[in-house]
Amino acid sequence: MTGHIINWIDNKIVVSLPWGCKPGMYKVKVTTASASVSNTKPFKFTKPIPKISNLPSQSEKVGSQIGINGKNFGEKDMNSQVLFDNNKADVINWSNDSITVTLPSIGTKIPKKGKVVSIKVKTIYGTSNSKKFKVLQ
Repeated sequence: MTGHIINWIDNKIVVSLPWGCKPGMYKVKVTTASASVSNTKPFKFTKPIPKISNLPSQSEKVGSQIGINGKNFGEKDMNSQVLFDNNKADVINWSNDSITVTLPSIGTKIPKKGKVVSIKVKTIYGTSNSKKFKVLQ
């Protein structure tokens, strides 16, 4: 597996690992442009569990676009989902720290005061914390 180099100075190299890496222990070595190879060091990769930090809007109507801010959302793949209770939202935009979705139908009649649901983000690495959101009529 090869990581993407973010920064390289004499005493420090920063890389990002490809999305989808399996958690576990890896051996890391560096090969320079002149084909010099460093010694090998162990590296432990842990799951980047998604985390919702905030919702720019706290309430909207079904069909509205909703923003979700956080971290560790990774790359959108076939396992990526945003759920409003158990209702899957259509994704408009997905990045590592921001997602925009269309608020789905929640499957029940919405009272005049609205219905509070929980939003969660699912990725190949797990399910985020939940945030409360009010669906309006």
